[in-house]
Amino acid sequence: MTLNDAIHSDQGLMLLGTVLATPGVDDADGQVQGFAQYVGADGEAIGNPGQGAPTLGFSWPEVEQLNPFVLVDGERPRGPNQVAMDKKTADDEGYEVGDTVECYALEELPRTL
Repeated sequence: MTLNDAIHSDQGLMLLGTVLATPGVDDADGQVQGFAQYVGADGEAIGNPGQGAPTLGFSWPEVEQLNPFVLVDGERPRGPNQVAMDKKTADDEGYEVGDTVECYALEELPRTL
């Protein structure tokens, strides 16, 4: 089993516990990533899945020191109906913090920026 496979399974939680219990490890955090695509106000999907952003979705890290994301405006997403959008997509599509955006992921649901 690869590390990526473990992270995307129940064994990922066990692996994270093992890493946290390792002497010398101060902190660790798991991450889930996968396909996520915004839908513009015109009803058309934004971006090209073969070209990376903005068609990638990532879980928000719980350990701030391990967080690779930088917020330009607003707060971190909290809960299943909130997302953070990259600045270029927000600027290009006219989205602002607090707007609702449709997002294709495992299921199609409106999300709040």
